[in-house]
Amino acid sequence: MTIPWANTLYKVLRNLLVGPYRFGEFRKTIPGISQKVLTDNLRSLEEDGIIIRTVFAEVPPRVE
Repeated sequence: MTIPWANTLYKVLRNLLVGPYRFGEFRKTIPGISQKVLTDNLRSLEEDGIIIRTVFAEVPPRVE
């Protein structure tokens, strides 16, 4: 059985092995992915406790 977003999941997790990633960095390393698909996948991984989203109180705001 093939999961439609499995390839995206693999790329996200592979990138996170290197260290924290910002949204724009993911967009650059996963060619052709839409903002919505990436956002949905990252939120799902966060909700499942697989990744942690950190928001820094800076100007401009920074999220990793």
